[in-house]
Amino acid sequence: MKLLSIKIENFTCFLKPIEFSFNNGLNIVNAGNGTGKSQLLNSIYWVLYNQIYEKPDWVEADNKTLYPVWYTNKNNEEEYKQDNIVTSVELILEAPHIEENPEINTQWYFSKKRHHLRSSSGTILTNRDELEIKYIHPNTGEHVLLSSYRKDDIIETLFPRAVRKLMWFQGEGFSSDIDLTRKGSGFNEILDKISHYPFYGKMLDRVKKAHSKKTKELNTIRSSQDDLSREQRDKLLLQKKLQEKVPIYSSQLEDIEEDIDTKERQLIDIEDYLNNVKDYVEINGEIKNIKNQISSINSEIETLEISKVNNLIKKWSIIGAQKEYEKFQSHIQLFQSELNDIDESKIPLHIPGPEMVQEMIDDMKCHICERDVPDTSDQAYFALLKRLDVYKEGQKAKWLRKNFDEFKRIKRRTSENYVEIEVDIKNHNKKINSFLKRRKVLMGQLEDQETKLDEITNGKKSTTDSSGSNYELYRRREKDKKKELDSLRLNKGRIEKLLQQDSQKLEEVSKDIKEFDNGSTELKSANKNIYYYELLKDIMHDLEEEAKTGLEKEITETSNYLFTSYYHNPSVIIEINNGEILRLDRSTGELELGSDNESQDTLIRFSIINALLKISSKKLGRSLPLIADAPTSSLEWVNVRYFTNNLGENFDQVILFSKDYLEPIKNDSARKTELINLCKSKGGKWYWIEQVDRNSNPVGPNNPKPKSESRTVIKEEI
Repeated sequence: MKLLSIKIENFTCFLKPIEFSFNNGLNIVNAGNGTGKSQLLNSIYWVLYNQIYEKPDWVEADNKTLYPVWYTNKNNEEEYKQDNIVTSVELILEAPHIEENPEINTQWYFSKKRHHLRSSSGTILTNRDELEIKYIHPNTGEHVLLSSYRKDDIIETLFPRAVRKLMWFQGEGFSSDIDLTRKGSGFNEILDKISHYPFYGKMLDRVKKAHSKKTKELNTIRSSQDDLSREQRDKLLLQKKLQEKVPIYSSQLEDIEEDIDTKERQLIDIEDYLNNVKDYVEINGEIKNIKNQISSINSEIETLEISKVNNLIKKWSIIGAQKEYEKFQSHIQLFQSELNDIDESKIPLHIPGPEMVQEMIDDMKCHICERDVPDTSDQAYFALLKRLDVYKEGQKAKWLRKNFDEFKRIKRRTSENYVEIEVDIKNHNKKINSFLKRRKVLMGQLEDQETKLDEITNGKKSTTDSSGSNYELYRRREKDKKKELDSLRLNKGRIEKLLQQDSQKLEEVSKDIKEFDNGSTELKSANKNIYYYELLKDIMHDLEEEAKTGLEKEITETSNYLFTSYYHNPSVIIEINNGEILRLDRSTGELELGSDNESQDTLIRFSIINALLKISSKKLGRSLPLIADAPTSSLEWVNVRYFTNNLGENFDQVILFSKDYLEPIKNDSARKTELINLCKSKGGKWYWIEQVDRNSNPVGPNNPKPKSESRTVIKEEI
């Protein structure tokens, strides 16, 4: 089986019709965070299972928004005016022709549409979903459309529920704890497909129930004997009660142990969350502190820059004024010469004033002595004119002195201000440079802290959501879970004690009861049945153990083979024992109790999942494609490269949706060529998708846009 193509339109971030075609071998779709790589896997799940991925698991898509939010933005006029919006995805696969002849392959078409209607208020409402499945008839070549009642059966036959998570791998959607025991709910269906181990376990459960039923029948026969004493009847009654109580205690103990196991796993998840949240809170707090410091520095720099500009303007003005002073210097010298020529000591300081003198000249009469001035040739007339001239000289001297003094004051003040401004500008430059250096240090610290934060939120340290918003809630959950575990463990101890006591009593009383059987044919037959059922229990238990051991060996061998081809120079080997995944030191063979190698742990998990897929393909008798979203998000480049080089060798078709190739190839064309050739070596495809705005410009740090103004397009296809 292989996925030939995905045709997608109006699905989440995919606006215009886009088609991805895939071949055998390795196919890579490169995409940065938030550009649509996970939506490609979502489109497959939506068509086949009506689900999309939302942390931490797959959820039903009935009430989920699938159309691009582009349609909600009024600025996107063409799309905003559309009243009918159709989300559509078509998958074309090459798969067994299960309708006619499973031994041959044919093309299958799975097409799903969701119709949306825009209301008068502009709200977009989901109208209906339509799924269509058809195949090409091997003999006629015609397209045959399946009736609706056959759809679920076809999907389950081609993509068994048991192996879905193995085929479609969502890096964040797979539990880090893989439980391969019979009670491991996530894998029971898988084990049913690939081993007799679960079958024997189910048979063992049935034999135990039959044994219990035959035991009750034997007790009834014994109680019906006529010659039993009161003591014997009491023992039979006690045996009956104990036979009822012991299985109940055993069942209760199993339930309690399962509850303890579940709650311990939940507690581990909560503690992982809290550990990451603690890191998140501390790092986020430090980031906020650094950003506040940077903001404060930016404000200081802005204030200094404004002040510097003002000083530069003042400096420019002063320089201009000084040039004017130099030009005006000749006039200033005339001022000084005029002042020197004026004898200010002769200027009268007492009455009459110039107004009174002018009035006497006009009246031709001295108002002081009341004597008339005969004519303009009289000495008295000349005396009045002279006195008026003296007053005019005084006014001129006063005006010159005032302006000359003011000019000197302005010139002196300007010179002083110029020196002060020069000093201020130099100090401003020193302060600004100091702030710039401090800001550069803080920017480096901010980048380091944001990298640490990315490692938490992108799952490099944990797959749990570490937003920090639910810290107090998870802290309460931790306390509650610990209390529940303490209560369960106390209850377990109590049940274990009761089970041990009653089991011992049952063994003793059963031994006594056998001694007073009357040897009737009916009793002999009933005892014989009990013997055979006990023998059958042992056989089923041995068969279950043998099947489990064989399965664990096969998973172990396949997992180790894949692990060594995925991880460069591993330090451990994998061993599956009683359903637990163990890590053994490759050199010493000793058990590793803990690990801080996130890359190695990720690929151990991926290797086991891939091993189960390979074994499933073998048991089902057909190849299954591996389609993985972000499987290498926690790996360093050396292991991303090693993993990529070898992954395509283990499956007929591999499709990877990943962001981990973009950064390494950004400035290294040789690496890019190497990856492209790796895809092409077996006919695979290479894609690069990105988000663009309404003008088809790439969206990113240099051109940030909201989702309502971004759409995903194929940038490169090889």
